[in-house]
Order: sequence, then structure tokens, then C-alpha cells
Amino acid sequence: MMKNNEIFKLNDNEYSLDYVPAELNFKEYPKLKAQVNSLSSEFSNWQVTTENIKESKEVRAKLRKLSKAWNDKKIAIVKVVDKPVKEFQDNIKELCTEVDSTASVIDDQIKAFEDKAKADKHEQHLKFIKKACEDAGVDPDKIEYDSKWDNKTFSNPKFEIAVDQQISLLLDRKKTYEADCTAIIEKANKQGLNADTYLQLFNSDKPLNEVLNQIDDDKKAIVESAKKHEEFKKQQQASLVQQGDKAIDPETGEVKDKYYNAVLVTKKAKIKITGTKYQFDQLFRYFQDMGFKCEEID
Repeated sequence: MMKNNEIFKLNDNEYSLDYVPAELNFKEYPKLKAQVNSLSSEFSNWQVTTENIKESKEVRAKLRKLSKAWNDKKIAIVKVVDKPVKEFQDNIKELCTEVDSTASVIDDQIKAFEDKAKADKHEQHLKFIKKACEDAGVDPDKIEYDSKWDNKTFSNPKFEIAVDQQISLLLDRKKTYEADCTAIIEKANKQGLNADTYLQLFNSDKPLNEVLNQIDDDKKAIVESAKKHEEFKKQQQASLVQQGDKAIDPETGEVKDKYYNAVLVTKKAKIKITGTKYQFDQLFRYFQDMGFKCEEID
């Protein structure tokens, strides 16, 4: 029988292991196989009937008993053959466990060292981002930090390029944002509306075109509301009844306003004008809109 030899090395020492392939000489297997084939042929066409049910159960029991006996023998023989293999496996497992345990102690220290180096690199990256963003005038919190930047294999030049690209993008967005805000402020001011209201809408992620349309819609609504109010006041003024210098609601008797008199002197005539305070306010507003010069005199 040919013997094999393996060498295990530790430091400069060599440790040999002699082994041979497992060998089982089952010389009678062909004869036993032939008998099993004959047995199978004998019972392969067996038909279970009412008359032979008892005999059939006995045949089944005999076949199963034979199979179990052979399987039990197989297990017993394999255990004997496998015993040195099992002992060898246990020995190597014990050696590996001890070596791995020693390696784990070193591994924990290496990981702690690498974790600290990674944390230091991360801290330096944060300082770079803060300084670069301050110089560019953008918010450092807007930078999307990529965890792979902290890897040992990721170079600083690549990191700085990646950050600069994000800063450039933020600057473009900032420029666009400021231009959009300017457009909102100018349109709101032109329509005589408070720009802060529409900037808040824009900052709550409402699209620019919708904000600008909102300004137009709000201005239109204000104008329409003012027209309706003006019509209502005109109708109300027309229905008032004068009692002395009081303007009275004819339905409720409530004093709604006060009447005033004014004299308009022209080349052709003097015209006495009588009207409520509201009417005179509207008249003076008309004068101002038309460019009349109005001064108080004693």
C-alpha cells in the first residue's frame, strides 16, 4: 500500500503526517449483488391479494430487516474507518482555533488603529469642507458626504475634486435661486404686494412660475375686491339721508358719516360742494391722481 506524506510548517520547523487512502476489500460484493438481484426479481412482480396479505407482510418485514442489517453494518464499519480521520480533523481544528484566537487579538488592535486613522481622516475632511464652503459662500451642511471618502484607498486629491464639484453645483443653484428671488421681489413690488409672502411660498418648494402666477392672481383679486367695495360704498352713499351735518341710514337710522361743505371758485362761478367725509376722501384722491396741486390755507 502506497503511503503519502504531508509537511506542516511553523516558523522554521517541519512536522510530517503519514497517511494512506482508506481501503475496504469487499471481495464478496459481486456475489452478494447477484443474490440481491435474484431476490428483487423474485419479488418485483409480487401481487398482494386477500389470500396472501399475511404472507405479503412477512415478505416486506424480511426485506426491510435485511436492508436495515446491512445499513447498520455499513455505519459500524465506516465509524471504524473514519476514526483516524475524525481524530485528525479534531487535532487540526484545535490548532486552528488557538492560532485564530491569537490572530484575533492582533486583529482587534489593527482595527482600532485603522478606525482611529479613518476617524482622523474624516475630521480632516470636515475641516476642508468647512473652509472650502466658507470661501465659496455656501452652506457646508449642503455637501453630501460620501462614506467612501474615508477609506484608506481613497486619495485626498480625488476627495477634494469631488467636494469642489459639489460646491460648483451649489453655487450654480445659489445663483439661480437668487435670480428667482429677485424676479419674485420685482414683480411683487410692481404689483404693490408684500414680497415676503411670495418668497415664503417659493422657499416651501413651490415652483417659480406658480409663485409668479400667484402674484398676478392675488393682484387681480385685490383689484376686483376693491372695485366691489367701491361699488358698495357708492350705493351706500347714494342711499344716505342728510340730517344737519349727519349722514343717516334711512333703514336703520344709524349715523354712517358726516357731511362737509366746500366752495370751488372758478372764473365762471363759485360752486358749493356738499358731501360725506368718504366722498371728499375720494375726491382728494382723484385730485392727486390727476396732478392737481392741493394746499391747506387759513
